[in-house]
Amino acid sequence: MILGATEAAPGGPVEVWYASDGELMRLQNGRLLGITGLAPEWRRVALPEMPGWRELAARGDAFRWERVRDVMPGYRYGVNDKLVLAAAAAPRSSNLLGIDPQQLVWFEERNESSTEATLPPARYAIQGDRVIYAEQCVARGRCFTWQRWPAGS
Repeated sequence: MILGATEAAPGGPVEVWYASDGELMRLQNGRLLGITGLAPEWRRVALPEMPGWRELAARGDAFRWERVRDVMPGYRYGVNDKLVLAAAAAPRSSNLLGIDPQQLVWFEERNESSTEATLPPARYAIQGDRVIYAEQCVARGRCFTWQRWPAGS
């Protein structure tokens, strides 16, 4: 994917990433804000105002929050996810390339409840206050990873 645009938004800049096969992914502070061109698509994702990653790491306890998303196909509007984000140990295995996972701060985000099937946990790797690697599922069995390149930038 290639970064096609960065849009100003109240919760922080939104990065718009494009793939040659028509997929489009929108990220805000490393979190998925929308994805099209895959099945399922998350057409609209509403995120609350979130603390920065450094602040979350310094908390020492889990951070609970809610995400609302619209999912296609199926016209599932207003899917409400109750999430718990907590610091985690570096995973034993991941698709991270070119950087030692122990040099990063890791988070795991679990879905406590949802108005549809619960998704597997997401993982985020942070360097400074920026997500440089993440693993996330948009449906059970439909997961992806992404990493900033060059590694660590």
